[in-house]
Amino acid sequence: DVHPPLYYLLAKLSCLLLGDTDAGLRAPSMLGVVGLVLLGGGPVRRLFGQRTALIFAALILSSPGATAFAQEARMYGLAALAVTASALYGFLAVTQCRRTDFVAFGVASVGAAYLHYYALLAVAACAASLLTFSLLRRRESTGGLVVTLGVCALAYAPWLGVLLCSPIIGLWYWCTDQYIVQRALSARGLKEARRGTI
Repeated sequence: DVHPPLYYLLAKLSCLLLGDTDAGLRAPSMLGVVGLVLLGGGPVRRLFGQRTALIFAALILSSPGATAFAQEARMYGLAALAVTASALYGFLAVTQCRRTDFVAFGVASVGAAYLHYYALLAVAACAASLLTFSLLRRRESTGGLVVTLGVCALAYAPWLGVLLCSPIIGLWYWCTDQYIVQRALSARGLKEARRGTI
C-alpha cells in the first residue's frame, strides 16, 4: 500500500490498546466519523450558528457514506474529519485571526496530508483558496496564514520523497506486473508459469 503512514500508525496503536480484533482495527475510522459529527459543536456552530450545527451533525449521522466510513478499517473517516476540520478552521483563522484557529488549521492540514493523497490535494486546494481570499479580502490574516502554511510544508517535507516516488511504484505495479501476469498465463505448464513470475 502506498498511502501515507498516519492511519497505519493509528491503527497499530488502536490494536495495541484494544487488541487485534475488528473493533481494534475499526476504532480509528469510527472515531474519525464521531469527530466529524463533533465539528458541528465547534467550528460549524461558531461560523453558522446553533441551528446549522445541529443540521450538520444530523446530516453526518444519517449519511450512508459516513456510516460506511465508520465501519471500514481504512483511513477515509479520518481523512474526511481532517479535510473538513482544515477547511472550517482555516476559514475561521482567516476571518477571525485567532491563533488557536491557525494551529487547528495547521494540525488538521498536516493530518489530512499524512492520511491520504487525495486528502492532501483537498487541503492544498483549500489552502490556495484561503490564501487567495486572505490576499483579496482579509490582508490582516495573510501573515499568520503564510506562517501556518510554511510550517505545514515543513512538517510534510519528510514524506515528500515518498510522494514523488509513488507514481513510479504505481507504474511498476499496474504496468510491469501485467507483463508478469501475462507470462504466467501464457505458460505451457505449472513449472514454466512459476518461472514467469520471477
